[in-house]
Amino acid sequence: MKINFTNTTSIIAVQRMESLYLISIALHDLYIPMVFDTGATMTVMKRTTASRFQAIACSETVKAGGNAGQILTANTAIIPLMQIGEVTIEDLQVIVVEDEQLDFGEDDNGNPIIVNGFLGWDIIQHFKWEYDRIGNTINITKPIPERLSSNMEEWDNMPILRTLINGRVELFGFDTGNTESILGDHMYHRLPESSETLDVLTGVDGTKEETVRIVEKLSLEIGNQIVVLNQVSAINRKVFPTEYEQINGLLGADILEEKSWMLDFSNRILDVERS
Repeated sequence: MKINFTNTTSIIAVQRMESLYLISIALHDLYIPMVFDTGATMTVMKRTTASRFQAIACSETVKAGGNAGQILTANTAIIPLMQIGEVTIEDLQVIVVEDEQLDFGEDDNGNPIIVNGFLGWDIIQHFKWEYDRIGNTINITKPIPERLSSNMEEWDNMPILRTLINGRVELFGFDTGNTESILGDHMYHRLPESSETLDVLTGVDGTKEETVRIVEKLSLEIGNQIVVLNQVSAINRKVFPTEYEQINGLLGADILEEKSWMLDFSNRILDVERS
């Protein structure tokens, strides 16, 4: 893969689907919105989207997991050229899945949840992303070294975010491709008195009904801001594979809801502004 940066800032209009952020990638006059997904190791496209970007099939396959905890084997392809704002990207290897795998049914209001693909960490890690909630735009620039206080660890199957809960450092995966945050076994066993219920987890790997414990209110300090999540599910398994001990789960796009934010992994920073 080759990224051709420019010296200018690209300002991109954002589409929203529930708490997700959709960013358009382009080829000439073709613009396709993709989910901004820090939890996707590789960019993912459904077959129709890959074809429109003139994908060249590869013999290589990859194994990938999802929210349902299943492992699937997927085909890959090379996208010869695509553009994000003013930046062009050449020879990007992507995962290609069948169209129906990116049809996630309907939301609570009966609106279809169908996506074209997921713009993954293979791209996201190379840029500085600044979202303005008032204008509903993202500024994209090439990152430069900055002397700011970091709150992210090294990547391990997921960007790892360092938060504070009641003054104690707690680690989470950071997955903007997930509409809701979900807690794993480490947190599950800290909730022995919580009531149990069933929840359905949905991802590229399908759906799975699991027994969960509910955290009524979870207050996190991210940077210098307090983020409050309500009714968060905790499952009795690891949410994603990682070498880090005591990962508490995944923080999804809901932690960014109604906020401006900045993500710059080269400087290990996620900055969330006050609502």
